Amino acid sequence: MTPVVRTRTLATFGSSGSPQFRTYSAQGVTGDQLAETMDLAVLEGDVADVRGNTVALSRIAAGTLGVALGDSIDLRLGDGTPIKPRVVALYERGLGLGDVTLPHDLVLEHTTDRLDLAVLVTAAAGTDAAALGDVLRSAVRHLPTVQVNNRGSFIAAQSAAAAGESAVGLILNAVLLGYLAIAVVNTLVMATASRFREFALLQLVGATRRQVFAMMRSETRIIVVAAVLIGTLGAIPSLVGTSIGLTRTLIPSIPPLVYLGIVAVTALLGSAAIMISTRIAMRSQPITAIGVRE
Repeated sequence: MTPVVRTRTLATFGSSGSPQFRTYSAQGVTGDQLAETMDLAVLEGDVADVRGNTVALSRIAAGTLGVALGDSIDLRLGDGTPIKPRVVALYERGLGLGDVTLPHDLVLEHTTDRLDLAVLVTAAAGTDAAALGDVLRSAVRHLPTVQVNNRGSFIAAQSAAAAGESAVGLILNAVLLGYLAIAVVNTLVMATASRFREFALLQLVGATRRQVFAMMRSETRIIVVAAVLIGTLGAIPSLVGTSIGLTRTLIPSIPPLVYLGIVAVTALLGSAAIMISTRIAMRSQPITAIGVRE
C-alpha cells in the first residue's frame, strides 16, 4: 500500500549570479513499497531510498537542472519551504507521474489540507480484483469523499486533472494563433484587393467574371495546399526533436482530429480571405477600375 500526495515544487538552478527557476509537479510517496504499486521505470538508483532529505527525479527534470545521481538540488515546496535534498534515483516516467518524487511525510507537512490524493493498493497473486474492490468500498463506506477505483479509472482521473492544469497554456496558445490568423488574413486580403486593375484588365480583354473567379479559386487551392504542406514539413523537425527528448521515440504523437482541425481552419481562412476580397475588388466596372491609380 502506497499513499500518494501531490504538490508543486520550484527548482532553482544555474549560477548564483543568474539563477533560473522551473516549476515541476511533484508527488510524495513512501519509497519502501513504491515498486509494488507504481512503475516509474527507474534508470539509476533505487526509489526505495526516497526517505528523509532525498529526492528522485525524472530523466527530463534531471537533464534540465543539470544534476546526476548523488547531487543535491535547491527546491521549494508548495508552501515556500526551502529544502536541499540529495538525488537518489532517476526515472523515465515523469510525464504521467510527476517529475519530482519526495518522501511522503515531507510533502504532506507542507500542503494546505494535509490530505493524500490517493492510496495505491496492489493485490496479492490470485486475489479476485472485483472482490477486493467490494471489500475496500465496504471499509470506506463511512467516508463519503473516498472513492475506490481500479487502475483505468485512476489513470483517467489523473489525465483529466492534467488537462485542467494545461488549460492556461492552451488559452495562451489560442490567443497567439488568433493574432497569427489575423496577420495572415490581413496579408491575403491586401494582396488580393490590390489586384483590382488586373481583374479589370482581364475582363476588358474578354474574360468573364465567372472565369476570373474560377482563376482565383484555383490560386486559392494552390495557396492552401502549399500552406498546409510547408507548415506540416516545417513543424516536423521540432515535433520529432520534442518527441525524442520527452519519450525517446522518433514518431511524435499527433492527434489526427487536431491536425485535421488545423488544416480545416487554415483552408477556411485562406479561402474566405481571398475570395471575399476578390469579390470586393471586382465591384467597380472594369472601365472605371482600369483608370484608377494604384
